Amino acid sequence: MGRSDESAGPPQAVVTIAALAAGLVAQKLVGAGWKFVRGTEPGKDDSPLPEMLAFAALSAGAMAVARTFAMQRARHIGAK
Repeated sequence: MGRSDESAGPPQAVVTIAALAAGLVAQKLVGAGWKFVRGTEPGKDDSPLPEMLAFAALSAGAMAVARTFAMQRARHIGAK
């Protein structure tokens, strides 16, 4: 069963793909930024625990913001 009104927005698959792509881009940007600022690869096994936790928190936050923004934009564009 589908939606009763197909013009209500983009298909869920489009929204999901946009969110995944935005999350991957955010992850790559955070990793590149971390390497630029810290001079080390993020998430290495020999990194101290506080550094790993900081990277994990920064990465998760950036991905969440990017995915939310991408989903909202995809729905907004699909509603036009």
